[in-house]
Amino acid sequence: MAVSTGMSFLISTLLALSLFSVMQLNSKWLTSSSVLVIGTGFLGSVLFTLSLTVSFIVYKFSKYLYNQSITHLTCLQ
Repeated sequence: MAVSTGMSFLISTLLALSLFSVMQLNSKWLTSSSVLVIGTGFLGSVLFTLSLTVSFIVYKFSKYLYNQSITHLTCLQ
């Protein structure tokens, strides 16, 4: 099931912030054994993927805004 770009941004942002905060709150427990450290590495890779998704969407949106502003400025001249 595909979602729109805005919804993808919202979901990725909320999941990334939630995962980051849970990892910070449980950092002592997550590093208490070697199995949990490996699991924490997996959670870190999920966090990286979510933040990469968010930054790609922000990049596309800023590129769109830049193109719109250039078009608007050229129409004014």
